[in-house]
Amino acid sequence: LLDLLNRGTARDLTGINGIATTRAEAIIKARPFQKIQEITRVPGVGKATFSRILEYGKSLTASKS
Repeated sequence: LLDLLNRGTARDLTGINGIATTRAEAIIKARPFQKIQEITRVPGVGKATFSRILEYGKSLTASKS
């Protein structure tokens, strides 16, 4: 998940529920992130969006199993 946040394209990031193009671009500009929690420093990424990002990360892990 951290790799996606640090390297993903805007299109990759908009695949996460709650991340639209504008927010994806803000995430790209705020890179790099050392920890996933740092994403909450991006304008528009609050607790609800952070929770969706974590859920998306869990789905990525589950799909690899």
